[in-house]
Parts: sequence; structure tokens; C-alpha cells
Amino acid sequence: MIFVVVLLTLTMLLLFFYLFPAFYISELVISFLPYIIFFALWCFVLGIALLKNKKIGIYVKFVPLFILIFGLIFFLFSKKYNSFYTGEWFGCDTVNTGDDSGLDILYSNILYKNSDYTGLQIWIEKYDPDMLMIVEFTDDHNENLKNILQEKYPYSARTTWSQIYFGSVVFSKYPITNLTNQVDQWSWRYSYFHTRYNSKNYYIYLVHASSPVTYKYFEMRNKHFDTLGQDFAKHIKTRTKNDKVLMLGDFNVSPWSYYYDKLVFSLTGLEDITKRFTILFTWRIKFLPFLQSHIDHIFTSNNISFENVEKVKTPWSDHYGFFMQNIK
Repeated sequence: MIFVVVLLTLTMLLLFFYLFPAFYISELVISFLPYIIFFALWCFVLGIALLKNKKIGIYVKFVPLFILIFGLIFFLFSKKYNSFYTGEWFGCDTVNTGDDSGLDILYSNILYKNSDYTGLQIWIEKYDPDMLMIVEFTDDHNENLKNILQEKYPYSARTTWSQIYFGSVVFSKYPITNLTNQVDQWSWRYSYFHTRYNSKNYYIYLVHASSPVTYKYFEMRNKHFDTLGQDFAKHIKTRTKNDKVLMLGDFNVSPWSYYYDKLVFSLTGLEDITKRFTILFTWRIKFLPFLQSHIDHIFTSNNISFENVEKVKTPWSDHYGFFMQNIK
């Protein structure tokens, strides 16, 4: 009987998380939504297998309820999952015309404790991007990578968004104008800069939101989203319809989050192109690497085209990065 009570309690909790997603604990659980789907499916199939199993005795009468509840959970969470991903895949609807005149951008959260400097250098050299965008970049990284960075990227802009010594940085082969001074100087602020490439204006946001590891940081992240949305609305007024806008980074929010939906609503005219991956994990828990989530995103204006976006492994980091090719 204890087993039945535990299962019913678990299912009620999952339904609560689904129906009331704005709560802190709901947010954390829904971040791992694909695992809930697989768990519900496994329980549903197990229930069917137990229907005619007389060895479980009196518990067999609970099996139909067991099947019904987990079938419902599977349906609800699967629907939520599919509401984000489009079922497309990069490369299927893009054509390589042989024109490589666009920008190549490499982005990742490299982890502030990352001391694999050789691996990071090889990683940069392998992709050889026109722009390298990094969050959790420290003074130690700068000291150990400065030779390759100074040689390849004469232009850079750095934003210190934390009270400790790491932040966000952009390295570029082409001139950039740092517009971050137009943003209020507050903790966990984003980078905002402009470049003119092939006679076109590009306005780029590099975001690293607070990680909701505690309720305090959860609220900080949500405030970050509110401020970003408000700033974005102001910035629209200073740009023309031909200007290209790119926003990417570690948002520390899954695409099934209540707060993700609020953020997207505020980013008028931008599309999250990571939804084309069908399934994507960009971050893993260090001490539980089998638990992963999708918290890094790329938003683009509808006048931006690109050849491909590739999920790339970042040496010794708990995040995967993105390599965007031939952005125009």
C-alpha cells in the first residue's frame, strides 16, 4: 500500500507542477521535462504489462488507475514539449550556395573554473570564427589565451556582470562598438554591441542570466528577463527595419518555463531558432551528468539568414556551445 501511496503522491505533484508552472519548484522540475515524459511513458507501459499479472495480488486493482494517471501525464507533458520544437533540423532546409561572405560566430559558457586552456585554444582554432562570444570568462582565461586572442581578434568588448571577477566577452576580427553603456549598471547585466559588416548593421546581445539555484537567484533571473524585455523595446526605436538583430547566450531557463514564455513575448520580432533542433540539451549537472536541460538559446530577427547552426562540445565546461555559420 505504501508503494501505491507514493505513486499517487508523485503523480499529484507532477500534475501540480504542470498546472502551476510559475512556482519556483515547478520551474526547476519542468526544466527537466523530457525526463518526466520518458518516466511517464515507462510507467504507462509497465502498467499495461501488469494488468494480467496475478503475482501482484490486491494491487492489481490499482493498475487501471495507474495506467490512466501516467497516460494523462505523458500526454500533457508531451504536448508541452512539442509546443516548442518545430520538428525541423538544421541543414534540411538550408542551401549552401558557395557564398561564404557571412559572419561565423562561436558561442559558449566556458565555466569560470575551466582550466583546460590548451583545449580551449584548440577549440577556438578549430572553428576559427569571425566573432567569439564567451560567458564566464575570467582574468585567468584572458591571461592564458591572450596570445591567440590578440593575434586573431584585434577588437573586443568585455562586460563584468557579476560582483566577482568573471563576465561576458566578445572577441571580433571586425570592428565592434560596445553599446553596453546604454544599459543600467546592475549585476548580471547583458552585453550589447554593434558591428557593420558587408554594409549591414548587426546589433547583438550576449546574455547570461542568473542561475536559479536558490529562490533569490530565481527572482534575480526573472528581473533580468523583465529588464531585458524593457530595454529591447527601447532599442527597437533606435534601429531601422533593415538592421539585423541577434540575441544569444545562457538564459538559464528551459523553453517549457512560464518565464521563458514571458521573455519571448517581450522580444517582439525575434525567433528562437534553437527550436529547430527537435531535441536539444545544452547543459548538464556536473555531479549528475546524466541530467541535462536546454537553457542556451539563440534569437534572431526575421531578416537574418544563416547556413547552419551546430551544437558544439566545449572543453571541460558543463555547457555545450553553438557555432553559427554564414550569418547574413
